Amino acid sequence: MKKLYRLTGIMFLLCLLCCSSFLSVTEAADKEVSFKVTQVELSGSKVLLHGNFKNESEEFQKVRQLTVRYTLSDADGYPLLVGSCRGSDLDISVGSDKVPYTLTAENIHAPEFSSSDIAVWKISAHVETE
Repeated sequence: MKKLYRLTGIMFLLCLLCCSSFLSVTEAADKEVSFKVTQVELSGSKVLLHGNFKNESEEFQKVRQLTVRYTLSDADGYPLLVGSCRGSDLDISVGSDKVPYTLTAENIHAPEFSSSDIAVWKISAHVETE
């Protein structure tokens, strides 16, 4: 009989752990902050990605890290520059208003082109929040 009580208690604790981890995953999924690039500039060997953070939730979010992969193409869609960069150790509060931010990436091929050569960009951004 004691073994049955222990087993029931262990099962109950496991159930609580599973439910609490499900709730924390659901909470994390609600933290939707995105980054959209609005302008791209080339300056020497630097690629400047100007954009905005946008918060989809009703609560303030703190952005801690931004990882971006980019493909910059000419008017014909030919890729000119491909790369990625990361903004780490950020402390950016995002509320209901868009928050401007510029991410700078080093690219050794950037001096071969000017900003006017870039007609199309494809950006994949991953935002980590607190």
